[in-house]
Amino acid sequence: MLKAADANHAAAQNNIGLSYLHALGVTKNEKTAFSWFDKAAKQGLPYAQSELAMLYYEGRGVEKDTQKAYDWWLSAAKQEDEYAQFNLASLFLDQGDIKQAYYWFNRASNNNHPEAKVALEKLREKYVE
Repeated sequence: MLKAADANHAAAQNNIGLSYLHALGVTKNEKTAFSWFDKAAKQGLPYAQSELAMLYYEGRGVEKDTQKAYDWWLSAAKQEDEYAQFNLASLFLDQGDIKQAYYWFNRASNNNHPEAKVALEKLREKYVE
């Protein structure tokens, strides 16, 4: 897998990032995970973009940067990554932008995110009915 990642294979880079993030066969190292996700994300891989966004959002392996988290989640969300859509919706909800939160929770729900449907129903109950 390392050979493929070194040859700029985005999925392999993402998998190595996951390995370092979750200590799967290697010692956990969030900075190294960030580096591999960054390489894959820059090639347009939505899963890597979503992981990279979370690292930026939580400040794990990199300095916390909500704007960069937003940018990467938006890129992944536009590619129908349901986890990015859910996280983007949650970010909008935290900022009080109910319209955008609803939009992205709905997209995540349509893409079968396991928690999006519940979040969408809570928004409807609180703001629509």
